[in-house]
Amino acid sequence: MAETLPVYRIVRFAALRSHITRQKWPKSSLGALAVALGVGFAFSFGIPTVAFLIRTRQAREVRHQAEFLASHDPMTGLLNRTRFAEMLQARIADRVPGRQLALVFLDVDNFKLINDDFGHDAGNEFLKHVARGISRFCGGEDIVARVGGDEFVIALTRYAVAEMVSDVKAIMATISEPIHVHGNTMAAHVSAGIYVMSDEGATVEEALNRAEVTLYESKIDGKNRVSLFSRELDERMRNRRELEDLVQHATAIEGFELHYQPLLSAADESCVGFEALLRLRDRQGAYVPPTTFVPIAESMGLIAAIGKWGIVEAARTAATWPSDTFVSVNLSVRQFYDQTLVSTVSDALKESGLAPYRLELEVTESMLMEDTEGIAEQLRSLKALGVSVAMDDFGTGYSSLAYLWQFGFDKLKIDRSFVSALEKDEHRARQILSTIIMLAHQLGMKVTAEEIETVRQAEILCGLACDQFQGYLFGRLAPASGMTSVFASSGTSRISLENVD
Repeated sequence: MAETLPVYRIVRFAALRSHITRQKWPKSSLGALAVALGVGFAFSFGIPTVAFLIRTRQAREVRHQAEFLASHDPMTGLLNRTRFAEMLQARIADRVPGRQLALVFLDVDNFKLINDDFGHDAGNEFLKHVARGISRFCGGEDIVARVGGDEFVIALTRYAVAEMVSDVKAIMATISEPIHVHGNTMAAHVSAGIYVMSDEGATVEEALNRAEVTLYESKIDGKNRVSLFSRELDERMRNRRELEDLVQHATAIEGFELHYQPLLSAADESCVGFEALLRLRDRQGAYVPPTTFVPIAESMGLIAAIGKWGIVEAARTAATWPSDTFVSVNLSVRQFYDQTLVSTVSDALKESGLAPYRLELEVTESMLMEDTEGIAEQLRSLKALGVSVAMDDFGTGYSSLAYLWQFGFDKLKIDRSFVSALEKDEHRARQILSTIIMLAHQLGMKVTAEEIETVRQAEILCGLACDQFQGYLFGRLAPASGMTSVFASSGTSRISLENVD
């Protein structure tokens, strides 16, 4: 606190320091005293008072800033999750009759690509763009918050659900408009999930979870979509979460299995190899269809790790078979992403002792469309190791001939749809199959026909010079232990296929 000076010192200080000492004193001595006292009091009380007011204002601004940061996202200025939940709770308790209240969860699709391509500063600018796009369509009755890295939530109050959906679509369209940041043009879509709150008494957290689950459904459906919550959706998502837990656990403990289906020479029906197929049991011991768990593993980013395990396990198992049999392993496009596939295969061959020519890797045409040159380079490196590369499901894509020319496959596996077509239109199917087989042979490739189930199908394909057969007619899937017993019983690669079931 500032020290208070005696009045006589104030007067003396004022007389000595002010311009009054350089001029004549006012005629009135009282006037002179008033001037001196005024100046003195200004120095004694005015400056400390101003300083106090400045400090008080600064403290108030700091307090207000702290209060704002405690309840808002500092980047976008929107509410944070905690404050949003508090305000939503109050809104639920004081709902307006005749109005619908819904939670909308929004998430930027592939936001990581923006950060990777343009940097985190540009990513932050895009998040601000999202916040502006949302705020543009939200009024005083609505509550908006940023609740995660690229996640936003809105509490919408409207008269009808259709109005809500319309506004959400408008928000999504606005956000999708390109923006320019530091000379770069950026654009991205968002997905949305809407949970309309009913009178069933859901808590704030339950409502948020349901909106987030609905958003997840939009992501699964292909992104850049809006979905409405339903009981059926909730059940599907619950089942999916259980499968995700199952896949996560199996990946951590290597709990998957490989089962093998035989491939036969069409010439003498001797077994020339096996295709390794991934299998997963649920907690009750039943097998989960690959068409169910493989897409989930891919969406979780685990398929590369699972695929690596599959290559190592298949090579180790095949090394125990007769030397004139091979094993075929399916690849996922995601196994090409981290550029470790070639080293994984090389290490698996070295550790197992399996000769490279006894390992066949299968890719599909749809995979090649993802990153043609990047995948082509890795396939060339794999072929340089001595392994074979086959195109699976041939004939289902749009540019198969171009890919055959570019990648130089060792084998074509004809899609099952052409084989089954022999039962519906034999003449037309035979023409197509003949063309595919002749083309492959002209390019130096072998041909395998999949999903052969009848003797008639096998006879036709044999007559068309197909090289290898695969299907339930010749053998079903079996675990590695089943393969060992079959080989042991026959002592040759011409196995007793009736034992493989």
